[in-house]
Amino acid sequence: MTKTNFIYLKGKIPVRIINEPYCQKCMNPYSEDQHLCYTCANPPFEDDGWYFNEVKALGIYHNYEKIPINNLTEVVNILKFRKQKTFKKYAGDLIADGLFQLTKTYPKLIEDTNYITIVPKFNTTEVNQCDFILAPLIKKFKTAGFKIQDISNKVVRLMEIGEHKHKKFLERYDEIKGIHRVDITNLEKNKVLILDDIFTTGSTTWDLARAFKEKNAGEINIIVAGRHYPHENWPVFTEFNFDDLLLYFSYLDLHRDRKKIDKVVIKNLSIDKNRQAYSLIEGTKTDYQLIIDFENNILKHDCTDFLTDRKWSKRFCKHITKVFLQIKEDYGLDCSQNLLELIYHQLDKWVFEKV
Repeated sequence: MTKTNFIYLKGKIPVRIINEPYCQKCMNPYSEDQHLCYTCANPPFEDDGWYFNEVKALGIYHNYEKIPINNLTEVVNILKFRKQKTFKKYAGDLIADGLFQLTKTYPKLIEDTNYITIVPKFNTTEVNQCDFILAPLIKKFKTAGFKIQDISNKVVRLMEIGEHKHKKFLERYDEIKGIHRVDITNLEKNKVLILDDIFTTGSTTWDLARAFKEKNAGEINIIVAGRHYPHENWPVFTEFNFDDLLLYFSYLDLHRDRKKIDKVVIKNLSIDKNRQAYSLIEGTKTDYQLIIDFENNILKHDCTDFLTDRKWSKRFCKHITKVFLQIKEDYGLDCSQNLLELIYHQLDKWVFEKV
């Protein structure tokens, strides 16, 4: 794996950077030899510009038919959808570490920046997942000597507009214009950094930047965990090694909770000539089975975690993760990696089901 193609969260979790060519304002991918994508070069608004200077993201975010396509999407999903604060803090710390590395790659994002804010919620009692990124990120900035002030409490969302991700481009912007307010009299041309989890069309951050410009803000930049790229087909990335693939399939458990995996006891493991793997795994009350048919793209297992959670997103529970670690030990690294790649490369065609 080429390290220059990745940012490693906490030095452990690889996030593939977005490679050029991409729009220098919004990171929208395109193949033409231009500075901006068509939309950024030709804003569809009659009287308004983009307000912000540029967007930088850690990497690509996308769920393909509910399947996270990469480790970054896994991390963001934990932040967005896991209810327990321990999970949100874990994901927020990882993203903050990555974004801090990003500002080292693009130092102009943070140089002479006076203020930082997250995108506010209309319901102020609702948990804002970006708070879990903001706190550790500001701590890193201050440790590095940056004097940047959090003004999130001065930013207000005036109304909720509901679900709009399936609406047309201009509909989103027309609906969202004017829903943010900044309660500061005059920002005196000071630079502002807006932090968010995902950038899709940019309608929300566009309006927030508008509200800052109304209060005489200077340059406004945006940093996000993920730049949303839609994929019509299952995207296959290369340059993964065994550890990275297993980390991905384990729902990051290899990094977050390795001890529970190490405690799993494999009682029996075999791989026959027809490339079908069978394993018997020790359980508390009864043993569990794992059957993987690599010819017909079927994985069968019967633990509760797999049946209630992991199989829907085609992820491994602690038992399956431990089996692949055992395959590596018993059959070698090449065999274990090849088998993981057989699943990953056609994951959209695999069926995960009960034994």
